[in-house]
Amino acid sequence: MARGRYRPTPREAALLVLSLIAVREQQRGPLTRLRIGNITLRRLANRHVLASGFVAELADWLHGAGWVLFRVGGTGFAAVRVGAVRNWPTVASTTIQGQLESVVKGDFDFCVLEGLVPDAELDLDEGR
Repeated sequence: MARGRYRPTPREAALLVLSLIAVREQQRGPLTRLRIGNITLRRLANRHVLASGFVAELADWLHGAGWVLFRVGGTGFAAVRVGAVRNWPTVASTTIQGQLESVVKGDFDFCVLEGLVPDAELDLDEGR
């Protein structure tokens, strides 16, 4: 990794990601979602480490091209085409208005929701 001296800017790395997507679409048809491994993104950016600021700016450039990039565990990233989510179900805070009113009052018991979050230690082990 980091061969040679030149390291693409976040914009240039975004262009390389978009080129990779375009080639894949030529091979298999239109994509609405995809995974990008850490190694692949590091190769495209010619970097040993993907700094959070670099990734944030890269994600911003990709968003401008219609893709949302986000980190997935410790293994890499995923991207979703913005247009693909327009018909997804929506959730609204009004659905849990009673709970939110209790939170504001300071008397909400978050313990009743603990079962919604998997064991954090298990998640850390799976991400390695």
